[in-house]
Amino acid sequence: MSEHVFLFALARLRCEQEIIKSREITKDECSLEKNEFKDRLFDILNDTSGLPIQDIVAEDNNDILNVYLTDGTRFSVHVENRGSWRIEEV
Repeated sequence: MSEHVFLFALARLRCEQEIIKSREITKDECSLEKNEFKDRLFDILNDTSGLPIQDIVAEDNNDILNVYLTDGTRFSVHVENRGSWRIEEV
């Protein structure tokens, strides 16, 4: 069930990307820097109600968001400019 939290957040990011595409904004106008992407991901996770998130801790020096769930599970999201992503349970 915990993976669904992140899949929901990633789906929400994808929806935002589709909205940007539908407005016919150029690629340069919608590109995100790594720190801006981390900030948006933090905001989406933080502002989404109904998710069992207890705390979100950012390690900016390591480009990691640690998400702690109410059941004690921790997920670490490592952000890189690589063009791919994966979900890992730590």
